[in-house]
Amino acid sequence: MHITVCRLAAATALVTLLASVADAHTILASIKTDGKQYGVGECIRTWWKNPAGPVQDVQSLDLRCRTTDMDGSKTKTCPVSAGSEMTVTYVRVLKGDKGVISQSHTGPVMVYIAPLASNGEGDVWVKIYEDGWTKESNEWGTDRLIASKGLLTFKIPANIKPGNYILRTEVIALHNASSKGGAQLFPNCIHVQITGTGTIALPAGVAIPGYYKDTDPGILYKRKKFGDNSNYIIPGPPLYKGSGGAPPAGGPTAGEPTSAGPQNAVVPVPTSKPACIKKRSKKRSRKRIDF
Repeated sequence: MHITVCRLAAATALVTLLASVADAHTILASIKTDGKQYGVGECIRTWWKNPAGPVQDVQSLDLRCRTTDMDGSKTKTCPVSAGSEMTVTYVRVLKGDKGVISQSHTGPVMVYIAPLASNGEGDVWVKIYEDGWTKESNEWGTDRLIASKGLLTFKIPANIKPGNYILRTEVIALHNASSKGGAQLFPNCIHVQITGTGTIALPAGVAIPGYYKDTDPGILYKRKKFGDNSNYIIPGPPLYKGSGGAPPAGGPTAGEPTSAGPQNAVVPVPTSKPACIKKRSKKRSRKRIDF
C-alpha cells in the first residue's frame, strides 16, 4: 500500500512538473493593426498541435513559422498601414490567463518580414526589429515583453512597397542555451497586406532555417542569470537599414554589441536600388534607429 501511494505521489509530481514546463512556454495569440484588434489566431499561420512548444533544432523547417506545415492558403491576411505601429500579443496558453512566458526564460525578441509570395522559402527574411539585453535596466527583451503583459509593438517600414507579406515574430529563451540544442525558440508567422505609397522593395534577406547555426553566439550562450550580459549578440542578420543607416557621430562602431534596448530598422527613400543586407559578421551593432 505504501509503495502504491509513493508511486501515485511520484506520478502526480511528474504530471505537475510537465504541466509547469509546458506553461513556461509561449505563443503568438493575436494581433492589432491600425487600431483594430483581431481575434485569437486571425491572420496567424496554423499552430502546432502543442502551440506553445519550442523549436530547439535550428535546422528544422519548424523554425520558420512553428506550424504543422507551410500551407498558408487558409490563413487570413490582415491590412496594416506602412509606417504604422503594429502590436502582437504573446501568451503561455491560448485559454485562460497564465501570463506570457516564465520569468526564467529570458532572451531576445525579434521580428522579420518576407514577401508572402515566397512562402518564406529562400534568402527572403529581413529583420526589422530586435530587443536583446539592456545593461542599464539589467533586463532582456522577454522581461519587457512580460512587463507589457505580452504586448510587443513594432513599426512597419514606412516606405515599403504595398503588397502582401509574412511577418515572423520570434522569442528566444536562453535559460538552457549553454549547451547545443538548449536554446528554445518560439517563432510564429502573420499574414499582412501592407498599404501605402511606398516604393522600396525588400532587399535580399536570409534563409530560415539555414542562417542560424547551433554554435552562433546568440544561440549557444551561457547566460548570466544575475550578471552582466552585455556581450550577448542577438542572432540573425543586422537590422535592415536600406541604403543608409550609418550610426551617428559618437555612436557605437558597427559590429559592436550594445545595450540600447528595443530597435526598429529604418528604411529611407532610396536614390537608387535599395542596398542588400551585408554578409553576416560575428558581431552586430545594436544602436536604436527609429523610422
